[in-house]
Amino acid sequence: MTAVPPKLRKLSVLADRYKIVELIGRGGMGNVYLAEDLKLPGKQWAVKEIVHRGDSRLFAREAELLTKLHHPNLPTLVDYAAPDRDGYCYLVMEYVQGDTLADVFARSGCRLSLNRVLQIGVQLCDILIYLHHELPVPIVYRDLKPSNIMLGRGGHLKLIDFGIARFLGDERAFGEHASPSIASGRPSAEAPSARMGTPGFAAPEQYDGHTDPRTDLYNLGALLYHLLSGGKHASEGRVHSGFPPGTPTAVKNIVVKLLAAHPQKRYADAETVKRQLVQALEALSETEKRSRRNAAGPVHWAAAAGEAENAAFSRLIVVGGLYPGCGSTFAAFSLAFAFQSLRVRTALIEFPKASPSHYRLLDRGNPDDPDTAPPRLLSDCLFGAGRAEPFRTFGHLGCYPADPHGAGSEAWREDAAAKLRERIRADVLIVDVSSLWDEPSSRALCDAADHLIAVADHNRAGWNLAATMRRVRLLTRWESEGKTVDYIGNRDVAFRGRKEWLASFPRMPSATIPYVPYSVVVENDWKGRLIQENARFMRHLRERLQPLLAKYMRGVIADKRKPYGRWMRAFRAGD
Repeated sequence: MTAVPPKLRKLSVLADRYKIVELIGRGGMGNVYLAEDLKLPGKQWAVKEIVHRGDSRLFAREAELLTKLHHPNLPTLVDYAAPDRDGYCYLVMEYVQGDTLADVFARSGCRLSLNRVLQIGVQLCDILIYLHHELPVPIVYRDLKPSNIMLGRGGHLKLIDFGIARFLGDERAFGEHASPSIASGRPSAEAPSARMGTPGFAAPEQYDGHTDPRTDLYNLGALLYHLLSGGKHASEGRVHSGFPPGTPTAVKNIVVKLLAAHPQKRYADAETVKRQLVQALEALSETEKRSRRNAAGPVHWAAAAGEAENAAFSRLIVVGGLYPGCGSTFAAFSLAFAFQSLRVRTALIEFPKASPSHYRLLDRGNPDDPDTAPPRLLSDCLFGAGRAEPFRTFGHLGCYPADPHGAGSEAWREDAAAKLRERIRADVLIVDVSSLWDEPSSRALCDAADHLIAVADHNRAGWNLAATMRRVRLLTRWESEGKTVDYIGNRDVAFRGRKEWLASFPRMPSATIPYVPYSVVVENDWKGRLIQENARFMRHLRERLQPLLAKYMRGVIADKRKPYGRWMRAFRAGD
């Protein structure tokens, strides 16, 4: 395949907006430049340059379809420039930094842990579910391989380079007539056939040019086998002989079924594959826990058995804003109510060193005599003995606001996380830290947390604050140390710059919360209730938060040994 000669020069400006910084990659499908956004100072994009010789309207149609792709594991295509008189056209997309899975695999000596391989498989299934079932026109990717997967901090991956993907019902690849190829910021050095895919990963039917979503399932199986076998390819011989000793039978069976020569003998869809991989992960987690317990010998509990169990199994989630006023408290309340609607015992806790706001939202009048029954506040949880009682409950949710006058904040020390886990009976503990990520006791809390969630809205002034960048760097450091970090876009509305806003996050938000008109908030306030108590609103909100809920529920289920199927049936049915 003939390389595309670069046309753009350093410091040239594309579409009066994107200033070219440098050429960062060349390949058979085109060139990639790093560009700065003149309208969003400090924002960088990857600009893919390709040559199109066909109908420019077809290019525009496919580019428009690709701009509608919105998934945390896919780079966002935000803009495009139609072919010029020389046939050169451009795609402006999210600039993905990191290493390819191929590079990481090679540096590891072609050995990745089983847990990591299964996690990669689950994320790829999420992408395939989206491409195959959640788009107006399904897309068959056709080229899953290590060099097309970028790994970021915390193991989060991005699937790149749609050069030979096709829309279902159209056997031509994007690269055959327009090549809107979503790339990482550097094209793959390989130049596979537009129909055949990459030898060693391509399904048998790709050589005949007849593909469907099950082709991607074969590609997934070939990729998993490559990672598990130390770099072998499924086409090199009998698959069973390539697995390393100790590979669970369930995992082998998943891969072998994915690699069936006839598409009809593979799994029906990516959703089924994901369920199998998740079950394998949970079984692996249980095996590792038993091994640790056996190695450690008998445990002598220092606390009551019930309290020790709760401390060991509760999930601690810290929620905060990237800057003041972006709605982190609203996000924390929304997440807490979503968990309780799934009948998960949840505690919502306010970090006492922030400006107190929970008490005002929750104080609807104490049913006891207010003069003789002081409210139960967060300070009681830290100073008191035994179990702490919530200030207010909503079904399975207990709320623990900070003292509105600031009392008790001095009690929040580095051991606060352990105290909360011991004294609050809940499966999920959500702590709202406002925007105080870098406060010392907040840092200690985040170090002990299982998950961190950062919230931001579309306030450009907030994004441009130096403190915002400092908090982003802090979150990035936690993620690089293995902490799970997710982002939520708050006050989501349809506006012309929405894609650029979502792409401005360190990585694509895992969920968004819709904008709630102020009149609706006031109306509910006058009725003496939170907007999250509105059943209609919560149904819509839970749909938006589904990716996060499913991700965190999996951890709660695994720890509490509750049937995964029952939880997820309740989740889908809205019980």
